[in-house]
Amino acid sequence: MKMANALDFDENKKVKFFNIIAKEKRDIPSDIYAGVINDETKWNDVRKILNKGESEND
Repeated sequence: MKMANALDFDENKKVKFFNIIAKEKRDIPSDIYAGVINDETKWNDVRKILNKGESEND
């Protein structure tokens, strides 16, 4: 986040930046992590979304 802010990225560039870094690290984007880490309700929401995607692929 500090790098993206220092480089004065707009929101679209920040998203792309976070996605590229996460893919390289085989991790989730830091902005998503920061948005869900302290909220177990959001963890459940993510699981529901992921499970829905798995059901559609069956």
